[in-house]
Amino acid sequence: RQVPAPQAENRRLSAPRRAAGRAATLAAANARLRTEARERRKAEAALRASEARFQAFMDFSPAVAFIKDRQGRYLYVNPTHEKIFGANIVGKRDHEWQSPAAARELRRNDRAVLAAGQPREVVEQVRMPNGEMHSLLVSKFPMTADDGRRFLGGVGLDVTALRRAESALHEAQNRLQLALRASRTG
Repeated sequence: RQVPAPQAENRRLSAPRRAAGRAATLAAANARLRTEARERRKAEAALRASEARFQAFMDFSPAVAFIKDRQGRYLYVNPTHEKIFGANIVGKRDHEWQSPAAARELRRNDRAVLAAGQPREVVEQVRMPNGEMHSLLVSKFPMTADDGRRFLGGVGLDVTALRRAESALHEAQNRLQLALRASRTG
């Protein structure tokens, strides 16, 4: 079909306009993509820096720290935990590295925290690599991932020496009270 001359002329003129419009649209889209890429790189760098700070904190913390799944498997332990207990227990459950009684106590406390959905501070008796039982003051707390999965986090300090000192002080006070009573009577 033959296009009248004025219409053909308009098409020839509108083709460059359309191309210029598309080029402008593409240039704007490229500018947006460059901005998004820059923002993404900044966010990734900030995330790496945050993770490095957290890792340094965990690496040098004097407290043991751990994360367990709902089944009681260790997903994370910090280097202090590994140093104090002499092994990396990631992937294990309490009964695989603790005495049966200690494992039951740890699991009972874990379940209570997860069931209540609230943090809890407990003193737990744990077996050390040399076989001695120690007292750890542990703060346990529920954690929820973005996808809804629930975990248990914990941070603990060995308070064995403190508890022994408190016990010795209590015994000394009792002996002093007995000595004072004896001196009064005669």
